[in-house]
Amino acid sequence: MGLPGEVLTGRSEFDNSTYVQLVPVWCETKLGMGLYQNSKSQGDLWLLTVEVMGAHTIERYNSLQINIDDKIYTFDSISKQTHMKTHPGYSDYRLHYYRSAYNTSSRNYLVTDEFLEKIANSKKMIVRVIFTDGGVEADCTCSLGQCVQRTFRGFYNKYIKKH
Repeated sequence: MGLPGEVLTGRSEFDNSTYVQLVPVWCETKLGMGLYQNSKSQGDLWLLTVEVMGAHTIERYNSLQINIDDKIYTFDSISKQTHMKTHPGYSDYRLHYYRSAYNTSSRNYLVTDEFLEKIANSKKMIVRVIFTDGGVEADCTCSLGQCVQRTFRGFYNKYIKKH
């Protein structure tokens, strides 16, 4: 799978297509965003995966809202249902470390190179994901450590920007 913000590339043995994937990077530990495209994808379209902590049913329509520099963009999911995953717990008695099992919920959206450029060049980015029973918001504007905004900027400049 890879570490948050890591870029994975490879070739499918099934159809020989190549792919590039940005492993989801997290905002405020509430929500993660990652990207995927393969050589058989339609031109400038990318699969944006949005993942949230917990077991939630994410709405299909108008469920992703991204505020970039005070302009709000709204997206419908291309997934028919929310994908839920349980991550196993982990413990290391030597390091006195324990992490309990946890759940994540995700949906996929289509975005263009042009929209990813807006993220890459943004000064402020706040993301909202709508659930059937509420939702979550996260400030993805870079401050400390790794963040969506900075990671997407590096990814955009290396893999998308037309030189």
